[in-house]
Amino acid sequence: MMPALSTIFISLLLSPYAWCDQTIRVLLDEKIKSIELYSQYPIQIQSPHKENISLNNGKSTLKIHRHQNQWQVTIAAHGKQEHFYLTGQKLRLRSTNFKWQKNRIDFPVEIVETPSGLLFLGVMTLNRYLQGVVPHEMPVSWPLEALKAQSIASRTYALWKIKTSHHMYYDIRPSVLDQVFRLDRYGASASVLPKVIEALSTTEGMYLGNTQNDIIKAYFHSDCGGGTESATAIWGEGRRETASVQDRACGKRRSNWKSAWSQTYLQRKINTAYFLPAGVELQDIIVRNQLQSQRVEFVDLLFSKGIFKRIRGEDLRRLLGYDKVKSTLFQITRSATGWVFSGRGFGHGVGMCQWGAREMANSGKSFRIILAHYYPGTEVKSSQPKPDVAKTNAISAATTL
Repeated sequence: MMPALSTIFISLLLSPYAWCDQTIRVLLDEKIKSIELYSQYPIQIQSPHKENISLNNGKSTLKIHRHQNQWQVTIAAHGKQEHFYLTGQKLRLRSTNFKWQKNRIDFPVEIVETPSGLLFLGVMTLNRYLQGVVPHEMPVSWPLEALKAQSIASRTYALWKIKTSHHMYYDIRPSVLDQVFRLDRYGASASVLPKVIEALSTTEGMYLGNTQNDIIKAYFHSDCGGGTESATAIWGEGRRETASVQDRACGKRRSNWKSAWSQTYLQRKINTAYFLPAGVELQDIIVRNQLQSQRVEFVDLLFSKGIFKRIRGEDLRRLLGYDKVKSTLFQITRSATGWVFSGRGFGHGVGMCQWGAREMANSGKSFRIILAHYYPGTEVKSSQPKPDVAKTNAISAATTL
């Protein structure tokens, strides 16, 4: 039987406008052994197992840590402290905002107790979420039409995750495993705020849908190296809207790379991943099949003692590290000490190529043309009328600063 789970719901006060947008549950951190939140504003706490607590003056601090094999909550404000444990309790905390690890949090958060530690989650509007995604998935110095295309692709992916997520507590992760999200939503400088807000507000409510009006899983990547590939070929997914397309725009920027591996290190990585018997040696790596985009579909690993294993090229990338084997557009050669991967491009190659989108935007193409190129068989759809840009900028500035 699984241990009982206790959840703390921590809600911050938001303006009525913020709740007009759909919300998304974002995993901010996991397996935390302790957590501290600070607020310069009053905190109101509601608990079904004790009287409500209202800390109305001065700086308030919330701390959760392990104490005698339980999660102890300590609330401190203006010289007073309250202690209680999470077990069997649901707590609700309200404040204008909190600070966590030097980051300002201006949306509701949840803390969930699990056997491996605490989950720290953010529950925010989709627009607030995208403010923390777009400037970290695409440089804000790039053309506005490219940023608009990125905004729609990121919104579409997030909507797909909301619709399909089966996780009990969150919809999406804040890393390249889904999309990069950072609490510093405007990048290195607040001066990028107008450009990010413009890209998001002019595409407000827009997403990519197929002919059945279903939200697609809008993959994107950095550099396709001259051609994208289908999700079916890379991961076995049967999604027609992620077909392979040639990309002359990205082809102007061929990013070549090399990654060298010693025989000993590569053997250890493979042995650990696939639980090979002791004494088995890697003898050869053979590219078995290439896709339409020339990406490696399958690789054969040949070992001593007659052991053979065939894996997808993308699985080999994941095993060795996405930052080391930057794409599956590679060739493999033997060296005196091991193996050398030589390739081009950066990323899985499915969906929108961000460098290609940049080049298309620089040549005068609109975000609609960019998206139609990378997601064939889809349309840009809208769930609501396009907002007034000036009004949206004013409201967003008022509710997010």
